[in-house]
Amino acid sequence: MEGPSGPKTTGRCGGTTPAQESERGYLCHRGNLRSVISRSPAGSDPVVASGAGLFRVVNDLRRVLRRMIVRTLPFSPLSPSQAELLHFVDGQPGIGVREAAEVLRLAPNTISTLVGGLTEAGLLARERDPADARAARLRVTGKARQRITAWNDSSARVLDAALGDLDADDRRRILDALPAFERLMMRLEQSGTADHDRPDRAVRP
Repeated sequence: MEGPSGPKTTGRCGGTTPAQESERGYLCHRGNLRSVISRSPAGSDPVVASGAGLFRVVNDLRRVLRRMIVRTLPFSPLSPSQAELLHFVDGQPGIGVREAAEVLRLAPNTISTLVGGLTEAGLLARERDPADARAARLRVTGKARQRITAWNDSSARVLDAALGDLDADDRRRILDALPAFERLMMRLEQSGTADHDRPDRAVRP
């Protein structure tokens, strides 16, 4: 999960500013595809109903998956915000603290607290930005990389086991839906990049 190097290129994950480029790369990198089949209540807007159903199932799937993975790992779990920042930096090595805050929609004091905690835990390394002595660049440590690998491997095992318990038709439906979910990710990616340029965009505390 290495970041871009050399001349900038355009394409699905390209960007016009460092923060936009990082955001698009992050969204492409994450690629967490989930499948859901929902039925719209009679008389309801099918688009709204399917969106609500998708959000509910994705949220529940993430919660259950996290709970199952945590049981299999030999270390204490990070908070969701810490884990998100760590995985983001792993995909964008050398990202600036300010750029990370912009992409993840975090307030400056929040990103400072997260970076401080992960650095103290030996999971993040802060490096002085050669172009700006007041700024810092972030990289994951070897300890963090081991942790990320363990998490990804455990995720794959849990999902493989769950998929194996489904009948062949359900497994096929889930796999057949993956291209559509990639297109959904790309649409969200485009919307997220456009929202990044809005002066009134929301920032998480």
